[in-house]
Amino acid sequence: FKRNLTKVIAKYYKDPTKVYNVDETGLCTNKLPTRTYASANALSRGGFKQPKTRVSLLLGGNMAGEKLKPVVIGKAKRPRAFGNMQISSLPVYYEAQSNA
Repeated sequence: FKRNLTKVIAKYYKDPTKVYNVDETGLCTNKLPTRTYASANALSRGGFKQPKTRVSLLLGGNMAGEKLKPVVIGKAKRPRAFGNMQISSLPVYYEAQSNA
């Protein structure tokens, strides 16, 4: 399969720096583990909800092996964890989720 795929790509795309693969994934940041030492009674009492804080990640690279700078999409425009750090100096692109 790999040999056939490279032949097809070589036929249509002469420059391997122009063939990209990009994928999105999610990361739950505050979720508790499914196996915990908390008792079943403590977890099943009323009002207990698992936090669903999530960020989306976009990762990619091209056929020549160059990696793209990751894109992180979060909820906060300026997360507290960044402190006084400049967002532009991070090794990722950070975007706040728009509620449009």
